[in-house]
Amino acid sequence: MLKKSLLFVLVLLLAIKMNAQKVTKSFDWQQYLSKQDIIWEQLPPTWNAGGFTGNGQLGMVMYASLDSNTFDFHIGRVDVTDHRKAPDKKTSVWVSGASQFYDYERLDIGRMKLVPAGKIISGTMRQDLWNAKVTANVVTDLGTITIEAFTHTSDMVNCMKVVSTEKSKDGSPANYSWRFVPSDAIASRRFVVPNEKGGKDYVHNPNFVLGTDGDISLCTQPLLAGGEYVTAWHEKKQGNQSSTLFLTVANEIPAVGQSAKVAANTIRKIEQKNWADFFNVHTAWWHNFYPKSFLSIPDAYTESFFWIQMYKLGSLTRENGELIDDQGPFFRINQWPYPTFNLNVQLSYWPVYASNHLELATSLTKHVDEKFPLMLKSSNNGRLGDLAWMMHNYWWAVRFNADNNALLQNWYPKAVAVTDCYMKMMKIGDDGKYHLPPMLSPEFSHLQGSQSFEDATYNIGLFNWLLTRLIDISELNKMGLENVDKWKEAKSKLVPFHTDENGLMIGKNQSFDFSHRHFSHLLPLYPLFVLNPDNNEDRELVEKSLKHWHHIENGLRLAGYSFTGAASLYAALGQGDTANKILHGFLKAVNAKTPHLTPNTFYMESGGKNPTIETPLNAASAIMDFLLQSWGNKIRVFPATPSDWKDAVFQNLTAIGGFEVSAKRVNGKTDWVSIKSNAGEKCIIKVLDWKLPLASSISGLSIKELGNGEYELGLKKGQTVFVYPKGSKPDFAITPVKSTIDSNNGWGFKNGMKMPDNEFWPEKLN
Repeated sequence: MLKKSLLFVLVLLLAIKMNAQKVTKSFDWQQYLSKQDIIWEQLPPTWNAGGFTGNGQLGMVMYASLDSNTFDFHIGRVDVTDHRKAPDKKTSVWVSGASQFYDYERLDIGRMKLVPAGKIISGTMRQDLWNAKVTANVVTDLGTITIEAFTHTSDMVNCMKVVSTEKSKDGSPANYSWRFVPSDAIASRRFVVPNEKGGKDYVHNPNFVLGTDGDISLCTQPLLAGGEYVTAWHEKKQGNQSSTLFLTVANEIPAVGQSAKVAANTIRKIEQKNWADFFNVHTAWWHNFYPKSFLSIPDAYTESFFWIQMYKLGSLTRENGELIDDQGPFFRINQWPYPTFNLNVQLSYWPVYASNHLELATSLTKHVDEKFPLMLKSSNNGRLGDLAWMMHNYWWAVRFNADNNALLQNWYPKAVAVTDCYMKMMKIGDDGKYHLPPMLSPEFSHLQGSQSFEDATYNIGLFNWLLTRLIDISELNKMGLENVDKWKEAKSKLVPFHTDENGLMIGKNQSFDFSHRHFSHLLPLYPLFVLNPDNNEDRELVEKSLKHWHHIENGLRLAGYSFTGAASLYAALGQGDTANKILHGFLKAVNAKTPHLTPNTFYMESGGKNPTIETPLNAASAIMDFLLQSWGNKIRVFPATPSDWKDAVFQNLTAIGGFEVSAKRVNGKTDWVSIKSNAGEKCIIKVLDWKLPLASSISGLSIKELGNGEYELGLKKGQTVFVYPKGSKPDFAITPVKSTIDSNNGWGFKNGMKMPDNEFWPEKLN
C-alpha cells in the first residue's frame, strides 16, 4: 500500500512538472501578441493617433502630416529638460524656488520628416508589440513607401528603415528625402498660457545651431543655464531607393561641449554593427520582457489594451532609468511638461508591481533615494501628503519583492522622516484627539489655485498608514523601538476621518460638495487599505463615498483617472461587475470631448491638447486588480472578476511578500492556483468560490483551512505549489482564453474614423 501511495505521489508530481512545463510552451507568444497589435487601417493624421516606440530614455511618435505631405517622427528624450535653478546639474527638479513651469520643464526636440516624391494618398500602419517596432505602408501617387521604425532597446538611437517603389512618369526612380525640423527650446507654458504672470520675465534659451560632424548632421541646442543637447542623424543608403536613417539625441548636461561628440560617435558605432545582430539585441530584450507575466481574459478589446500598456511601460522607463514624468519619451508641447507628484507619478508606476516588472520600479526608488532631502524640504509646506504617497509606492516596490534589506535600510528611515514631519504638525484638540493643520488635498478647491483643509482625509489616511507600517516593522525587526510608544499613541489618538451624509469629507468643515476628479479622499481604501473592505462599517462608508464622488453634478469634472481609479476602488470592494462597467465605459469612450483615450491608447485632457501618461497605466493595474489582490496579509485570487469573465487565466503575477501567483478560472470557478514563495513569508490565500479541502502538488504540505475561502499554506522559501479542490481534475496548461466580448486588434485608427480638430497648442510664439 505504501509503495502504491509513493507511486501515486511520484506520478502526481511528474504530472504537475509536465503541466508546469506546458505553462511556458503551450502557446506562441509572437502569434498571441500579434492579436493585440494596434492596427491603423488608415494613416494616423496627428500625433494623438500615432504609433510610438521608446527605450525608457529616447522615443518617437509617428504619423502622417498631410498638410506638409510628410511622414513625421516626433522625437522625445525624457531627460531633455531645462535646469535654470541648478546650472551644475542636469535638472533643477526639487531645487528650492524652482518653477515646474519655467525652470525644469521638458523641452520639445523636434521632428524628423520623411518627404515622399509623390503626394500621400493613403496608407496603413501596425504596432508590432512582440518586436517593439512600427511598420507602415505609405501610398503616394508615384508608388509605395514601406517603413520599419523602432527605438533600439539598449543603443540610444531611433531607426527608420525605408524602401520605396516611387517612380517618375518616365519610369525612373523618384527619390524621397529627409528633413529635420527642430523645435524651439522654449517652456511649453509660453505657448499654452502666453500671458501668464510667471512667464512674463521668462528669458528664452538661445537659438539652435545646425551643423555637421563629417557626414553626420547635427542640431545643437544650447541652454541658458549652460550646456547643450544635440540631435544627430545620418542616412545610410542600402540601394537606389532603400536606406536607414539613424537618429540620436545626446544630453551630457551639465557638461559643456560634449553632447555633439557623443551624438556623432553614437551614430558611427551603430552604423558599423551588423544589422541582424543589432536588431536581434533589440528584440531579445522585449522577448524576455513580456513573458515575465501573463494574463488572458475573454474581452479582446480590454485584453489588447492591457498588453499595449505593458509595451508602453517597457518604453517609458528602464531599470535605473529616469523617473516617469507626465509624458515619458512621447513629448510634445503641453500644459504639464514636468513630473507631477500629487497623482501622476504614483499612478504611472502602479502596474509595475503586480505585473512582475519590479525592475522598472527602481527608476522611482532611485529618484527618491537621490532627491529625498530636497523632496522632504520642498514637501513640508502643506504638500507632505504627496511625498507620503510616494513612500507608499516605494513600500510596494520593496514589499512585492520582499526585499527586507531595502525596506529597512532605504525605506524605513525615509518613512520615519516623513512621519516625524506629521508628528511635529499634529496638535491635541479639545476632543483629546490629534489633529493636523490645514494641508492640501490635491486639486480640491473652491477658489482659484490650491486650498488647504484642516484634518484633510488625504493626509490623515497617509499618516495613519505610515504609523501602522512603522509600528509593525519596528516590532517585527526589533528596531526603532524607542519610537514605537509615541507612534502608537499618535495612532490611537489620531482624529477619525470626518464624514457626513455623503460619506468621507475632504477634511474638517469641508464636504465633498462639488464634482472633482481626484480620488485623494478615497486613498484610505485604495491603495492604503486603512479602511478595510472586510469590515462592514468601513465598506458601507466607502461605498457611499464612491457613489457620491461619481454622481455629484453628474460627474461634471471627472477625468480619465476618475474612472480607472474607481475601477480599482470597486475591485477592492470585490464588486467586479461595477468595476468593469466603469472601466469598460471609459475604454470605449475614444475621442470624446471630455478627457479621453485616443485610438492608440494615449490619454488626453483639455480637448486633446494635453497628453498625460498615467491614466492608461492605471487602467492596466485595475485589470490586474480584478484577477489578483494582496492586502491585509492575504493573497486574493480572482477577488473581483466580472461575472461575464467565465474563463480567465494568469501566470506569475506578483503579490506582496515575494510571491509569484498563477491561477486559472474555468466556467466561472477557480480551477487551480499556483504559488511560488521567493522569501518564505507567511502565505494565506483567499479564493471566494473554494469552500472544500484542497489537494496540493507537494506531499505533506501543511494546508490549514481558515474558513470563508481562506487557506494558510506552509510554503517554504523557494517552493512552488499547485493547489486545487480535492477530487477535481484541473488542467494546468496555461493558454489564452477565447474572447466572448469584441474581437482582436480593436485598437488603432480604423476606416471611417476622424480625429477632432484643434487638438494642439500653438508651436510658434506670436
